[in-house]
Amino acid sequence: MDWTKKFDGVLLIDKPSGATSHDVVQRVRQLMRQREVGHTGTLDPLSTGLLVICLGKGTKISQFLTAEYKSYIADVRLGISSPTYDAEGVTAEMIEQDVPPCSDAQMQEILDDYRGLSIQRVPPYAAVRINGRHLYDMTRKGETVKLPEREVEITEIALLDYRKPLLRFRLTCSSGTYVRSIAHDIGERLGCGAFLSGLRRISVGDLTVDRAITLERLQQAVESDTVESVMLSIAEAWRFASITLTAEASR
Repeated sequence: MDWTKKFDGVLLIDKPSGATSHDVVQRVRQLMRQREVGHTGTLDPLSTGLLVICLGKGTKISQFLTAEYKSYIADVRLGISSPTYDAEGVTAEMIEQDVPPCSDAQMQEILDDYRGLSIQRVPPYAAVRINGRHLYDMTRKGETVKLPEREVEITEIALLDYRKPLLRFRLTCSSGTYVRSIAHDIGERLGCGAFLSGLRRISVGDLTVDRAITLERLQQAVESDTVESVMLSIAEAWRFASITLTAEASR
């Protein structure tokens, strides 16, 4: 491979569980030997699925891709609360609570309440910064912090499977939505606690995970000098709207 060549485009990576989004960016930098690499929306370490990676001039559209609505498949474990709202905070000492009876129709009604615009409180163990410090660091040190709130929108939320105590649903939401906060809130509403046991991002705007590749596949493409075959052009990744102006309007 010509290591003097720099790529301009977008990679769709299927992030594995256990890796941070930064880990993926660093690995892409190492494989491509290219510094100008960034992602368009963090996935928590335990989450999997579509991580959109911008290369070279492709980073110029990262802000637009970051703002796109994203779709997920969420797995929730009812009956156990987690301080982190996900599996990272679960310990063997936690006491399991009884999950009240709830039909599929009733569960869908609960999910439907999250549809539309709402104000969501950021979970206490989040990477957002308050006065330059990460919220999760402040929480771990026992500091009292007023949790930030933000407006989010959920345009789709649908029950996929419910077999007590396991719940699975699909949702499409605005950038910055914390799905683990929704999982935690469902547990609060049912009075039994709940945490997000799994999360898979399946789309970012029109980009879908079924087009994504693994880091191992990217390595193979690098070694065989076929990176272009697994990379989207900037135009493919982001469809710019075109407007035709009259001569008078363009003046």
